[in-house]
Amino acid sequence: MNRFPTRAVDFLLVGGGLSSATAAETLRLEGAEGSVVIVSAEHRLPYHRPPLSGRLKLEEPREPPLVLGEEDYRARGIELLRGVRAVGLEPEQHLLHTDTAGSLAYGKLLIATGATPARLQVPGAELRGIHYLRTADDARAIQDAARKGRRCVVIGASFIGMEVSSALRQRGLDVQVVAGETGIFGPLRDREIAGLFESLYADKGIHVLKSLVAGFEGGNGTVEAVALQDGQRLQCDFVVAGIGVRPDTDWLSGSGIKVDDGVLVDRELRASVPDVYAAGDVANFFDLVFNLRRRIEHWDNAVKQGRLAARNMLGERLPYDEVSGFFCQVFDVNFQFAGRGEEAPQRRSVGSPREQSWVRLYLKDSVPRALFTMGRPARETATIQALIRYRTNIEHLEQQLGRPGFVLSDIPTQNVLVLQGGGALGAFECGVARALEEAAIHPDIVAGVSIGAFNGAIIAAHPRHAAEALESFWHDVATASPAAGNENTRKLWSS
Repeated sequence: MNRFPTRAVDFLLVGGGLSSATAAETLRLEGAEGSVVIVSAEHRLPYHRPPLSGRLKLEEPREPPLVLGEEDYRARGIELLRGVRAVGLEPEQHLLHTDTAGSLAYGKLLIATGATPARLQVPGAELRGIHYLRTADDARAIQDAARKGRRCVVIGASFIGMEVSSALRQRGLDVQVVAGETGIFGPLRDREIAGLFESLYADKGIHVLKSLVAGFEGGNGTVEAVALQDGQRLQCDFVVAGIGVRPDTDWLSGSGIKVDDGVLVDRELRASVPDVYAAGDVANFFDLVFNLRRRIEHWDNAVKQGRLAARNMLGERLPYDEVSGFFCQVFDVNFQFAGRGEEAPQRRSVGSPREQSWVRLYLKDSVPRALFTMGRPARETATIQALIRYRTNIEHLEQQLGRPGFVLSDIPTQNVLVLQGGGALGAFECGVARALEEAAIHPDIVAGVSIGAFNGAIIAAHPRHAAEALESFWHDVATASPAAGNENTRKLWSS
């Protein structure tokens, strides 16, 4: 017999991270009535994870900053079940099964279980002294290793690996980074950004190796060296690996919820079964901005999706169409990256990395797709994110980028073309379309009334080639006007 009676919960949030805490707070702020319960596998209150890597430079560990204090949860009527892990789900019965708190019957359920570090699958990977950073306990273990050892090998050169390596170097440790064959921030394929950090690391005394791990070596069950595929052997006292994460979805096996590199959700963050949503690292969503399905594993995305999921759990039907990014600190260099730059071959720069005031734009067909920014105004960053979100074409401004006096934040995020009616006078709008194209101004939104609506439909259906299509339309509908004997008849035909 189950020692815990099944308990009913109106809004059940699974996962003790940022998305769950943000969703719980949003539910109350939006007027949610009934019970709100967070199920968290960790014993701590939900906390912010990004500071974990940067704080490794401190000699003594500190507790991470909390998303909300204990009194905040109490005041908002939010209950936390800490140290409780979800072990199964029956969507048809609206039941969540846990390891230590029995079963919970839910009205609405949010899956926000996050992700776990991807583990190296090479010989010796089971040795002690190989660390992965995800939780506050992981950070404490790394700090303890840093107090006892002097030589560290960091595996991975994305933002986690970069922050960890810089923090440990600032503690005075001997640090080497195994950056893979593509090097620092390899997926971006941007030599200027890679070169910036390669120079910085060389100045700070960190050796970066473009190779892959073949295995680990050690005695008495503890790692002592990292063997690379190119034959090099790196002696060390401990290792920190940051090679990515995998979504925490194993507990959903057999539930019927569709899972593929995360919980598959639609544009409103709804899962494949009724009354279930997902947000944060675990959610595989359809990105309306980039027109593809993906997961995003950053603080910014966790907050935005937690808020939106809460509102949709309350009956709204809001699509997720945000541009998420991440921020990072490497030594004294603070930077942000937003968007998706993998398929954006055009690169434009404003400012200079030497002056630590630099923005790097990634464009495809003159449409911004991503940005890298350091030391630039927040308003400028927000403007570029809006350009990405609305897929604004900036072809007519590309030559001005980087010129003295040009202000990026003054770029309009959308071009709107409004066309009036007027019968045959609509033919004059061919000239408008032609003039806009010659100036490389392409409308993002087209609206019109009467004949302007017809013209607008043609312009919207022929981006970049609207003038030719519109002229062809008016040529086809042109008719020879019959002779009109008086002014009233001419006005009738012209109307």
